[in-house]
Amino acid sequence: MNEYPDPNAFGISPWLGEYSNSGDSDDDDKPFSTRTLAEPTHDTSAESSLETYNEADETDEYVPEDSDVPSESFDEDIPQVGDARREPERGAGRYKGVKRGHRKPIEPTGQFKAVRSQAMSAFIDGKEDLAEQLALQAIQTNPEIYDGYSLLSTIYTARGEENKALTVLFNGAHTRPRNVEGWTKLAQLLLECTDERRNLAVADALYCYSRIIQADSQNINARYQKAALNRELGYLGRAVLEYEQLLKLLPHNTKILQHLAELCAAIDSVDRALDHYGESIAYYQSAEPLNVTSFTWSDVNVIIELYGFQLRYDDGISQLKSLSRWLLGRQFDIFWDSYTEDDREWDTDDEPRRLQVQEFRPGKHAPVAYGSSLPLELRIKLGVYRLKSSSQNVEEAMARLFTIVS
Repeated sequence: MNEYPDPNAFGISPWLGEYSNSGDSDDDDKPFSTRTLAEPTHDTSAESSLETYNEADETDEYVPEDSDVPSESFDEDIPQVGDARREPERGAGRYKGVKRGHRKPIEPTGQFKAVRSQAMSAFIDGKEDLAEQLALQAIQTNPEIYDGYSLLSTIYTARGEENKALTVLFNGAHTRPRNVEGWTKLAQLLLECTDERRNLAVADALYCYSRIIQADSQNINARYQKAALNRELGYLGRAVLEYEQLLKLLPHNTKILQHLAELCAAIDSVDRALDHYGESIAYYQSAEPLNVTSFTWSDVNVIIELYGFQLRYDDGISQLKSLSRWLLGRQFDIFWDSYTEDDREWDTDDEPRRLQVQEFRPGKHAPVAYGSSLPLELRIKLGVYRLKSSSQNVEEAMARLFTIVS
């Protein structure tokens, strides 16, 4: 009689139960999420997800130890790879009397330590089949100890059985739900998938990053990854919300604002992006000009494009001039705002038109603080927006475009 548990019958997970030790199994070629290949049950439209998703909807929301909110049972079935796309019922499995929060680590039994040590020795000696059997026995002895799953996953990885390794690691991660390092490692391994199973792997990685955020709500990398993965899966509304969470952690970060602007334009929510940019512009303009280094011409270009998406060409022209003037150190020359019919402020030379402006003081600012320093892309936009503005000033538009050509 075999003294070790049969991996085909061992109940670590439904996934592992499908494997055979015959050596000719095709199961390694299966997707990570064979059991849940159905499409996600939530609405994948950007508009719907933007309206309905919120931070509290994440699975198993963490409640601090001193909270009076009752806990979910810790005896719930461990999810498998692929189950990340199942939305849990709110309030399901709750009972009174147990508070959620950090749990005292469970100490492994002496038998677990001994069997795991034997498994390690067998693995080091190159006896991988024996090491697998011993690792399975260790997990059966103490299924709540992460180290057993980690060892078994390492064994499967060494044998090139990546699907088995991922499934075991996924199960093991739930024994230490607040272990950020474990969830991060699992997510990174999942994202190495580049074949037809990519979407399934991304959905499982998304689940991993959600668990990291539950353990550490200020984990910036996890939120970046979660936003990017939602975007990859087409959940643009959820990606927008995740970037907005990042803005709370990194206020006025222009890289986040640029990602947010692109997504908001894609889901026809441009005002949302403009509002965020407006708050950041007010913040940066209240700072000393020399201390503002993160807000650049790229941000001006993004903002002007947002106005273009809304066909608000006059507002786009006004904002282009105001922001450009500020970046060039002339933010107090607001008298130029009254010259809405033409763009003489951005002529290359003072003569003839700038000298015709009563408030203009030649020499107050260097010549490079005017037209010659306006980036090419913005000069093109200024000309194009002039053609599309309410005044449709063709002559002024051609003047901008001619300057570019010459």
